Amino acid sequence: NESAFSATWTAWWIGDILGALIFTPLILVWSKNQKKIKLERQKIEELILIGVFLIAVSLGVFWNIFNIGPSRLPLLLYLSFIPIIWVALRFELREIITITFIMSVLAVSGTARGLGPFAREMTSEGLLYLQIFMWVVTVTAMIIASAVAELKQTKKDLQKHLEELSLAKSRVDEEEASYEALLESIGDGILVTDENKKIILVN
Repeated sequence: NESAFSATWTAWWIGDILGALIFTPLILVWSKNQKKIKLERQKIEELILIGVFLIAVSLGVFWNIFNIGPSRLPLLLYLSFIPIIWVALRFELREIITITFIMSVLAVSGTARGLGPFAREMTSEGLLYLQIFMWVVTVTAMIIASAVAELKQTKKDLQKHLEELSLAKSRVDEEEASYEALLESIGDGILVTDENKKIILVN
């Protein structure tokens, strides 16, 4: 039957897309970055706080553990952006992908059980709407993270340029000092003028 085939194909397609959206970035980012993770204690505490807040919001929105009316659930979706944007501004790509993965798992599992703002009579339809929402969240986080990374890189480049200028100035000062010391060590009298016959140096 055509309707059954359409529902099956939609569920299969959505399953593949959600798998690529949830698992692929996580695998890539953790397999690529093999260096040891080093975070300050303050950063670790901040990340734990964000994780707790994210789980509480996700369970409240997608699992409705706070028994909020269905009409108010869509309004709570805006709370989901807070931990994502927070991490995008304060941490690296690995943390962004990981926290997005955690929210995606909670959102998909809740929607599949018929809970949350994306629950529909047909599970495939609810997952489709959820997928669109997760794309919006992920793209928003990536845009913010890219802007922050570009700003950090610009700051590093500027700092490097300033250091190079400072080093070049130090070298010029050293050369001038060496030149003056050489002139002072010469026994003969030396007088240097500019094009207007103004004396600029005399030993």
